[in-house]
Amino acid sequence: MTSFEFYLLGYKGFKCLEAFLDAFGSSSIKFVCAEHDKNIDNDFFDEIKSLCEKRSLTLINRYEASQATCSESHTIKFSIGWRWLIKDSKNLIVFHDSLLPRYRGFAPVVNALINGDNTIGATAIWASDDYDMGNIIEQRSLKIKYPIKIADAIKFLTPLYIEMLISISEKARENKEIPSHAQNEAEASYSPWRDEKDYTINWSKDAAYIKRLVDAVGKPYSGARTTVDGCEIVLEEVEVLNDINVVDREQHIGKVIFMQGSDPVVICGQGLLKIVLFYEFTSGMRPTLKFRTRFGYSKL
Repeated sequence: MTSFEFYLLGYKGFKCLEAFLDAFGSSSIKFVCAEHDKNIDNDFFDEIKSLCEKRSLTLINRYEASQATCSESHTIKFSIGWRWLIKDSKNLIVFHDSLLPRYRGFAPVVNALINGDNTIGATAIWASDDYDMGNIIEQRSLKIKYPIKIADAIKFLTPLYIEMLISISEKARENKEIPSHAQNEAEASYSPWRDEKDYTINWSKDAAYIKRLVDAVGKPYSGARTTVDGCEIVLEEVEVLNDINVVDREQHIGKVIFMQGSDPVVICGQGLLKIVLFYEFTSGMRPTLKFRTRFGYSKL
């Protein structure tokens, strides 16, 4: 009988395990590996742990999993939302947040939303030694409309993950071949890793681009950043407004041009951006801004 190992992180990982249990029960699961991730608002570790306890599943961490290197040939491993190296890659199926071979690498959904892609998706591949280059087993896509926040995009993608997981698991449980095909290298693109610097707003970009950035790196991530007099500000909700003719625009990018109530309207490279929800990174409080404010400017 085919058995399964799960390496899970985040909402998608939790919902996939839940769906697998609903479809097939728990008897074929050898263990579930889950971890905390301090880089996201809710890593769903507690939900995964609770589900494992409820269904009497063995839950291990990634350090314990690194010792599990002798999987039998009839064991299939699923990596869903996982962001760490799995030492034993035999029979390992990786679920990736893009329509491979596009957006190989890190944060593919975030980058797709920032770029304004109208179609996003997910791909299940056999693990490989190279950068998300394994053979494609299954792939699903969906159309999206803007504005869209990253949390909603993750929720929209999750059913695609579940469909692929159930389809692949059914084949494995029936000892059927799991067909796959090579990726088209001519269509490959790469999505580099992101760090805190990538959360910083470049006000010389157009307002629509900045709006997509704010929505793409918001919760469960730590949010788009700017500064006011050296104080780090997180933008949570912004709105694109119709542009106006700004004299010598390049010199005034990042300045507040209007106040709509207590909401500042900022000059961008193209267009205007109203900042609706924002707060200081350290205090979590909304600062009181002067009309003569330039975002992204430091006196230091």
